[in-house]
Amino acid sequence: LLLLLLPGAGEIIGGPEAQSHSRPYMAFVSRGIRRNRGSRCGGFLIREGVVVTAAHCDYNLP
Repeated sequence: LLLLLLPGAGEIIGGPEAQSHSRPYMAFVSRGIRRNRGSRCGGFLIREGVVVTAAHCDYNLP
């Protein structure tokens, strides 16, 4: 319960740092970062121009 009150971190804690270009199938998805609204998430490239990510990454969803 206490963890819900802490501010969110911008990175994965305890994971190893990946080298640039070592994961060519991963994408960084950033949308509308203004006035604490928006999202920053990871995504998975399934083909050129198509990235799958989690639904919570789109703050406009109901």
